[in-house]
Amino acid sequence: GYLLDHPEIEATEQSAVAPFIKTFVLVQQRVEAAVAPVTAEFDARLEEQQRIAGALAWASPASLVQSALAELAGSSLARQRRFEAEASALRRSWLVALEQPIIAGRRLTAAEFTALPRPEFVEADTSQVLRNVAGPTILLIVYAGLAVLLARRRFRDFTVAAT
Repeated sequence: GYLLDHPEIEATEQSAVAPFIKTFVLVQQRVEAAVAPVTAEFDARLEEQQRIAGALAWASPASLVQSALAELAGSSLARQRRFEAEASALRRSWLVALEQPIIAGRRLTAAEFTALPRPEFVEADTSQVLRNVAGPTILLIVYAGLAVLLARRRFRDFTVAAT
């Protein structure tokens, strides 16, 4: 533990990897292990919150418009969560791939470096985005139609006062 806090003390002159890099990898392992339960709990609660909010959003035209516009703009929470999951998986795969060479104190070979996974975020298909927006849009049209029918019914009996 002390060496994790003070990597400059570690004496490895034969190592091709600086001591602070080894320490960084060890700290990352500890941090990831310590944060994993908290992150899992957060993800579970956020998922439950979004499930409830999604069910209630159908009753609010403003929520329907906001979710449809966010989906079309590519800034929906679902897209953000997918991006975060992919970035986290990439980070974990890099730490796993780099752990052994770094701890062993050797440099990566060209083949090892080339084999490292590359970031590649795959956007949702346009047809999927349109399907996600179709339900809220149809419901908004129904809400607008109902509002027009109610207004028409109320104004049918309305008369202008004679002046």
